Amino acid sequence: MVGVLDSLWKSKGYVTPAQFRRFCGPTVPLARLPKRAWTTAETLNAEVAAAHFGPHPLTNAGVSWNLRSDDNTIVASGQFPPQTLPLGQDAALGRIQVNLSGLASPAKYILTVKITSAAENDWNIWVYPPADKAGAPSDVLWTSALDEAALARLNMGGKMLLMPAKFAWDQPKLAFQPVFWNRYMFNVHPLQTLGLLIDSSHPALAQFPTEFFQDWQWNDIVNHARGVVMDGLSQKLRPVVQVIDDWNTNRRLGLIFECRVGAGRLLVCAADLATDLDRRPAAAQLRRSLLAYAASPAFNPSIEVPASQLAPLFAPTKSTQLVQLGAKVIETDSEDTAHGHAAAEVLDGNADTFWQSRAGDPMPHYLVIDLGRNKVLRGITLLPRQDRNEGRPAAAEVFCSENPRQWSAPAATAKFKSSDQPQNLEFPQPTTARYLKLVIPSVITGSATALSELDIVTENLPSIP
Repeated sequence: MVGVLDSLWKSKGYVTPAQFRRFCGPTVPLARLPKRAWTTAETLNAEVAAAHFGPHPLTNAGVSWNLRSDDNTIVASGQFPPQTLPLGQDAALGRIQVNLSGLASPAKYILTVKITSAAENDWNIWVYPPADKAGAPSDVLWTSALDEAALARLNMGGKMLLMPAKFAWDQPKLAFQPVFWNRYMFNVHPLQTLGLLIDSSHPALAQFPTEFFQDWQWNDIVNHARGVVMDGLSQKLRPVVQVIDDWNTNRRLGLIFECRVGAGRLLVCAADLATDLDRRPAAAQLRRSLLAYAASPAFNPSIEVPASQLAPLFAPTKSTQLVQLGAKVIETDSEDTAHGHAAAEVLDGNADTFWQSRAGDPMPHYLVIDLGRNKVLRGITLLPRQDRNEGRPAAAEVFCSENPRQWSAPAATAKFKSSDQPQNLEFPQPTTARYLKLVIPSVITGSATALSELDIVTENLPSIP
């Protein structure tokens, strides 16, 4: 499943031998680009070098370069004096500088470097207008929450661009880098997905040049995004930009999608297109393109989705019973407050935050929770740290009491495998308690204990889904 050849050493068809040799061969031109997304207010800079492992040094090698548009029109070019390329991986060839102010934008360009007849290599870059400070068009509500005001706007037939600031914990964080093989073989890594499937002809992307697949202009956007789990929505609803999930979970994930909500029209983008846009030109351009589309007559989605199905997707961690009770951590042996990982984070209803013990403090580590009043408990649920596997509990014990200074035998014990999914400790029988003591004697990996959320399982209510 990995590599350019199948098990019979035949090509899988997604790269030709000639294309492969451009970046993997005896001689390969290199361009050290600080980024792939630029604006017309900038000057492109690239250090050009070569990796040369041929049979002998290349003498009197001519080096030329050009920058061309996607239709192969050359917009800039140059060459370096002839030189000798020694054997090795880092022979400096020269420096490229291109003032981008005169280039058409938004547009994709290709930078190409050629070493005589020995080798040629190229890199895609994108040039955008500088970020503007303009807000949404007057007839489009740009919002970060699907709250009562937003729903009222939709019910009145309004148009809306939703870029959620909060998500339910089970909406996975995205990464530009794909998962290696699959999550079940390497479940110590937080990576979950395999790139994007993009409807590149959709008018929502008319001002954001893209292929049908994820290229480098999506890097910053995807690394500041989540995938919206659309399994519970209409099967007819197809995302404009779909996230390709690992085949073990095979969720229908959307990055950008549109639908009708009541009488209104809703465009959803699950990426941060609001923060630090002066230094994020691709994000600024995608925002510009989406807003322009939302204000246009073309914005007319046909698939209707009830607001009741959408609202749970764009919320903090589903409100736990401990959050509803106002429970508090009243004691712990270790918490890394210096880095913002206090024990109270297990009761904040936010899956992105977590309690972590101080580095170097010996295990086991524990928390004492005051529920605020007596409750009949059937167990507890632990939500492990979500962004990586360090500190995830390998085992746990839970004690119940009506007095925080008196603890009897544990109500339950359990061992866990590495996972980012909720872990349950079921009590053999219902137990009445006001205080809980959670003891974690060991972790999957790392030297500190970490836990994202803690909840109780009662007789009548479920825990974290």
